[in-house]
Amino acid sequence: MLSLIATLLAGLIAVHFILHMLLHSTQDAQEPPLVDTEVPFLSALVHIGWQGLRYWDRHVQLPMFTMRFPYFRIYVVNSTKLIPIVQRHVKTISFSPIEVEMSARFMAVSKKTFEIISRDPMDDHGFVAGMSQTTHVDLSPGRRLDSLNEDSVRTLSESLDKIAIKGARVNMREWIDQEITMATTEAIYGPLNPFRDHAVASIWPDYEDGLAPLLLNILPALTARKPTRAREALVKAYERYYAQGGHIHASAFIKHRCEFYQQRGVPFEDIARIEVGAAIGLVSNTKPAAFWLLYHICADATLLDSCRQELMSNAVHTDETNGNIHTMDMTHVKSSCPILFSAFKETFRCHGMGIAIRQIVEDDIDVDTFNHSRFLPGDSKQHVKSDGGSKLRRDPVAFRGFGGGSTLCPGRHFAATEILAFVALAILRFDIRPRGGRWVIPSVDRVRPGIMFHQLDHDPLVDLIPRDSGNMKWKVMFSGSEEPMRVSAEDGEVVAE
Repeated sequence: MLSLIATLLAGLIAVHFILHMLLHSTQDAQEPPLVDTEVPFLSALVHIGWQGLRYWDRHVQLPMFTMRFPYFRIYVVNSTKLIPIVQRHVKTISFSPIEVEMSARFMAVSKKTFEIISRDPMDDHGFVAGMSQTTHVDLSPGRRLDSLNEDSVRTLSESLDKIAIKGARVNMREWIDQEITMATTEAIYGPLNPFRDHAVASIWPDYEDGLAPLLLNILPALTARKPTRAREALVKAYERYYAQGGHIHASAFIKHRCEFYQQRGVPFEDIARIEVGAAIGLVSNTKPAAFWLLYHICADATLLDSCRQELMSNAVHTDETNGNIHTMDMTHVKSSCPILFSAFKETFRCHGMGIAIRQIVEDDIDVDTFNHSRFLPGDSKQHVKSDGGSKLRRDPVAFRGFGGGSTLCPGRHFAATEILAFVALAILRFDIRPRGGRWVIPSVDRVRPGIMFHQLDHDPLVDLIPRDSGNMKWKVMFSGSEEPMRVSAEDGEVVAE
């Protein structure tokens, strides 16, 4: 028995030595430094599995580092000085090959469609580039985006009208998830929206929770059984949607995407698969973002009062002939409510958990706390150093709430408008009170890879208490297409020198 144990130990040591030699012999001197090499090719996986998305803070002091895995490696960039340089190399450092691979693993498209998607992935006229261009056209500021926003906000407002009659007691996260999901999908998919079917809405969490095993695609029958079943059920629902002509009556966003697929020979079954995958990007990060913004505003009485005051002063008009009609102008919510917008960006800074960069530009003891005024226009441009020296600019590149460069989220303006509209209406129309009498920030140890926001370990129970009489009416309008909200460095902010 002892000899067997000794043999096993010797074998493990030999394997470790060989892997260690292989790891370092295949690492080029010009590559960023290696990290987590205790168990070659596996340590990083163990750390990520143990720490979840908090892992990315582990080596934040390094400008750039290399993680090695079986068959591939990842370069992680922490320095905001390097980010613009990396983003400029769109041809040599590209997300396109990953998109192609994801279509095979995550969405399980047919061989024919995979070949279509794989054509010229790095070419400006290839499938991936064409799909990206189509998406950007419909989600960029302009009339098409305005139409989407109007439909989404109308759904939110009508839903809150029903609650405002008597109030309600709800689980806050579940309530927000439902409101955001339905507002988004109604605007996108139109009158035959698949999410009107309760079966579709109820199975969605099984699919959303299973992103990691679906992407890994290792023995999916064992490791991803539940999300695979959910995905296939969703695909069938989307197939029915297209078979019934749902896309014909949908938003320009869906119409143009469907036209793009059909022109390239993608069958409807695979269009359904691709759109089930795309739906993750439509709702999965907007929901938790809306939760955390509303939570922080409601949990801070001073912030709540400030947001209500600036909304009523700058974005809400009361009918002079009928004082019971209030109209909220979303154009002014986005452009004239700096406190609310600063809290919105701080929500992404504090709770966004994607592989993104945050930069501390001065000694700051509150970097880990929610500071709603951090992005106010008067504060976000200049700060005095703690030693009383010269002022510093905050580098907007450091804010990565919606990614950046070629992977900048095309739906950021749609999502931002929806989140701001929901939160603004919620705080104007309701007092939201926790059942326990005080707000206790939920823990966020639970991790769902693929969802780029902190996920709650428990769902707060709250009372929605109407703030006005039953005969008060609220309307929402968009007075015009204004310049884009500056939710990313690419939206017009001046990058620090």
